[in-house]
Amino acid sequence: MHLHRPTTDPAGRDGAAPAARRLARLGASGVTVLALTAGAMGVATTGAAAETSPRISAAAVAGTASTGGDLASGERRARTCAEAKADLRKAKKSVKKAKQAKKNKAKKVTRAKKRVEKRKNRRDKLCAAGGGTTTPDEAQGEVDESQDALGALPLDQLGALLPADLADQLNTATAQLQALLGQLEAGIPGADAGQLDEILAALQALDVPALVAALQGLLGELTGGGLEGADPAALSAVLDTLLGGLPGGTALPGADLGQLSGALAALQGALGSFDPAAGPAGLIAAVEGLATALTGGGQLGPLLELFSQLEDLGAFEGSDPTAVLSQVLEALVGELGSTGFLDQLSGVLDTGALAGLLASLGDILGDILGGLLGGLPGFPGLPVPRA
Repeated sequence: MHLHRPTTDPAGRDGAAPAARRLARLGASGVTVLALTAGAMGVATTGAAAETSPRISAAAVAGTASTGGDLASGERRARTCAEAKADLRKAKKSVKKAKQAKKNKAKKVTRAKKRVEKRKNRRDKLCAAGGGTTTPDEAQGEVDESQDALGALPLDQLGALLPADLADQLNTATAQLQALLGQLEAGIPGADAGQLDEILAALQALDVPALVAALQGLLGELTGGGLEGADPAALSAVLDTLLGGLPGGTALPGADLGQLSGALAALQGALGSFDPAAGPAGLIAAVEGLATALTGGGQLGPLLELFSQLEDLGAFEGSDPTAVLSQVLEALVGELGSTGFLDQLSGVLDTGALAGLLASLGDILGDILGGLLGGLPGFPGLPVPRA
């Protein structure tokens, strides 16, 4: 988030040590505003705000001391608060661009994020020196920017792709953030300059643009690469199965699927314990972790194809697709074995042998696919399901 706090220093010095002390005090005040506001509204989901707020204040507001070299060789080094804000905006855009890279994506994203952190430190240092110079219009502008960013999130599209529980939790978290932004906005009229600085510090601790960027990156992974054009219902059911595990309590075999299951569980945990007063750092990390685990999406290809073929066989008619998919997968793992499971499953699907394999598992799947099995090879007597 870029803040608008012009500063002047008649002596031409950056005042590093006094500025750092003032910023530390401002950071504590900012997170205090978040904690008190969230408490009054009842939006905090846990009692962890009092414990975590100081850490968020230090990391999200005060930052860490820059060792210099925050700009690439040959670039202009920001000398004023306004220049530092402009540099930070550019750096944040570079993160989004890096996430769309076709080659060396991880390295480019890491480098771009480091640049953002360095420019945040530079911004904090330069903009803190003036202290008490924030205007109501500047504070309102920052609130508007965060509210607009949250409001523009394609939550419906994300909700159609994610497991239903995660979609509901995400909607709740963003609603909590919007409510907290509304409380900060309500404090702007009549606030003095110091109070306005506290509101800006609270907005900086919230770091809504970073959360929005992370969610947009996740959406990009869910709709691009190997998942481009995937049926939303199929993707949601597959991810739901990976999150919940197989009916017997085991996970689908495969290192890639295990990593993805872990990332889904981490996001579920971060959303479940989300406390807006403590800031979104943990939630951002979990969203980015899931996006990384989904990179390419190729590991989900056989599972999405299985969903499609089961749907063509009529296996989901009158049933919960996720429940049917997970039980069929458990039976297939038992039949094919866990070693190279996805490769074996791909072979079955590519050769059109799924119907015959399901028919051979009638003793296991009879209660689940009873009507369907009656029309498959080996189970004559009932109508053949739709092609």
